[in-house]
Amino acid sequence: MQSSPIVAARKAREVLIIGAGIAGVSLARELAARPGLRVTVLDRDGDRPRGSTAFAPGFIGLYNDAPVLMDLARASAAVYAAVGAGFARAGGLELATSEAGAAEIERRSRAARAAGLVLDRRALLAIL
Repeated sequence: MQSSPIVAARKAREVLIIGAGIAGVSLARELAARPGLRVTVLDRDGDRPRGSTAFAPGFIGLYNDAPVLMDLARASAAVYAAVGAGFARAGGLELATSEAGAAEIERRSRAARAAGLVLDRRALLAIL
């Protein structure tokens, strides 16, 4: 005997996510892909942006000294690129204002290359 739609809906687990920033929406996307879950996102400012996500420049720094954060950034960039909603890999530029700052950038650059991140020299020349 088949279940009615009402009985089937009752079997679904419901998840309520508060906040439609990048964390809330990302979590909702992942959970919504799981069978048996109904996901609802609530945000207090649905008609006007107020949180940090609304005003962030959209920059994803792929390198991080913490491997788990670098993995998260790489995975996030791959998801954004796959969605095809205006995400573009444009790169970033770090500037130093002291010798210590320059040494830190050099260290981060070596570590980024060791982690498999490469410099797009054409993109750099376009900025300069």
